[in-house]
Amino acid sequence: MYNILVNRNYAVKQNKKGCDNLIKIKECRLKHNLRQRELSTIINVPPNTLSQWETGLFEPPLDKIIEIAKYFNVSTDYLLGVEPERGSPGKTNTA
Repeated sequence: MYNILVNRNYAVKQNKKGCDNLIKIKECRLKHNLRQRELSTIINVPPNTLSQWETGLFEPPLDKIIEIAKYFNVSTDYLLGVEPERGSPGKTNTA
């Protein structure tokens, strides 16, 4: 299901189905009026690597997901599509 590839010193998984949830990286970038080149410089990856993450071709490594979440002040769950809204906490049962 996954192929492990090395992309500029980053081991990444190529998902044959794509990583649709990681489109949130692009949403955050656009909300902050950043170009791919600007964000890629901030997180220290080549622009083409960031593009591959945003299009779902490759999954970013965990350390980069954390770095991006911290930069945009969102949770990693949000970036991964676990939380439906930006930075919203999960619902808990109070009954």
